[in-house]
Amino acid sequence: MEPVASQEISGITIDWTLIVGILVAVSGWITVFFQRWQFKRERTKDSESWLAEFIKYRRQQLKPLAETLRKAYRIFSQNQVNAPAIWEEAMDRARFPNGLPIKPLSRWNGEHRATLDSQDEFLMRLAEHIYPPFDSTDKRSVLERSTLSQEDYETFDNARGGVADYFDQCGLIRQQSSDFARFLENRVRAGHYRYVKLLAYFELAYVRAQGDAQLRVPGKKHLFELGNAWKSDDPRK
Repeated sequence: MEPVASQEISGITIDWTLIVGILVAVSGWITVFFQRWQFKRERTKDSESWLAEFIKYRRQQLKPLAETLRKAYRIFSQNQVNAPAIWEEAMDRARFPNGLPIKPLSRWNGEHRATLDSQDEFLMRLAEHIYPPFDSTDKRSVLERSTLSQEDYETFDNARGGVADYFDQCGLIRQQSSDFARFLENRVRAGHYRYVKLLAYFELAYVRAQGDAQLRVPGKKHLFELGNAWKSDDPRK
């Protein structure tokens, strides 16, 4: 027996094929709507999580880094001709260093240091003020050789590591998620590229300070890649 496509009930002809088709279509629309709603909710949740981490980084890591760097800069800039008044100005005058990422990072000083001009070199020397280059005749630790007090050095070093880790993770996730890449472009880049650049200089100084251990310090590859992607924002080209 063939299936009944239509049926007359109380003088009304019901086309079951049409009704089934409508129900299937409605079900499909509901599924698509739910999928889009779920996707939008996940994107909103991700965006809120990214923003929360961004706020946390600024409060817990960037703030102590800036405060201790201000102390270090006052000492470093004394009696230096034409030194910028504040460290933020020195940071903005410098350009993102060439040749990054490089492996091992310890090669950079010998191969690319000469490409720095005077304003770039000024920022590098500020970084080396806190992380002095390794000296085989000086057996003291980096902390002992730094011009910062032990308390300020530990505060700065922890904050610097936290900021570097944050942007290194940002650089990695940016490659994996177009939504996160848009978040970085819209919410982070304009005000915080300068800190990515600053951290590149401090990474270079930090690895050079390690002496025999420097070959085991890989550096922040994804932070360097993020800096390369944004270095067109440098005021000086």
